[in-house]
Amino acid sequence: MNRDGDILIRIRNRLTSLQPALQRIGLYILENPDKVKLQRIGEVSAACQVSESAVTRFVKAIGLKGFSELKIATAELTFNHPDVKKVEGRFVYDEVKKNDSIKNIIDKVTFKNIETLNATKILVSAEQVEKAVSAIEQAELIVIYCSGTSVVAGHNAKSRFYRVGKRCILYSDATEQNMSAPLLDKKCVVLGITSSGRTRAVVNAIRMAQKAGATTICITDAPISPVIAHSDICFITSSVYSNFMQDTMTSRMPHILIVDILYACFAVKHYQKSLTSIEKSMAANETIFYPNGRRSQ
Repeated sequence: MNRDGDILIRIRNRLTSLQPALQRIGLYILENPDKVKLQRIGEVSAACQVSESAVTRFVKAIGLKGFSELKIATAELTFNHPDVKKVEGRFVYDEVKKNDSIKNIIDKVTFKNIETLNATKILVSAEQVEKAVSAIEQAELIVIYCSGTSVVAGHNAKSRFYRVGKRCILYSDATEQNMSAPLLDKKCVVLGITSSGRTRAVVNAIRMAQKAGATTICITDAPISPVIAHSDICFITSSVYSNFMQDTMTSRMPHILIVDILYACFAVKHYQKSLTSIEKSMAANETIFYPNGRRSQ
């Protein structure tokens, strides 16, 4: 196996391009890698309610030679990550245990963030980034829809693109999202951020915005979710096997990573204009905080 990921990252990367029957197989493996390593091909096909030939097609679709290689890959995964699907009530934060020392906690929290970002990096498609940047270039307005802790990445996107001269509006209130979406048009780009891919107000707003003619971009952890169906450009992020990912900022770091990649690619394409805008913004901030033109020493 090459680092195209561990096998779960590889499956997540290709899941949205598969037929529904093969997607069921992929989801089953993502949820049960510890079972798959011990099962026969017939047992997997029965669990997914598909034929054995469908399992064989799935295995080839994700770049493996046969079912036995899939079993080896899942066995290696669960050996290297013995806690991969284990639900433990004693964790208070991403595998941090009661008796961990401060040094261990620092190591575990840092490692989890690094692991999450590296897993998301594998999933990022240069082609999708190019399409998104092109849409942002042509847009007169960027509209950001998000809620809950996704607002952190949303505000990051707003401040980033604002500083390089793009008009941005962020809506985190469900009512405002639903009111604004039908009023957009083809001159707008919508960025929807939802970890689950099922946040009702965000999904509904993106659906209406797409229908109104706006280009829709989503950032989500869920390769099969309603938001995908209404997005012209999709970025799938990885939450890397955490028991409490939805409760920690670790799960939001990949969203911020995608935003920063889009911003950096856009800024580089418009280097001089972006640099001028950033310098003007910095000068304005210095005027507010240092009205006499002097920084404290």
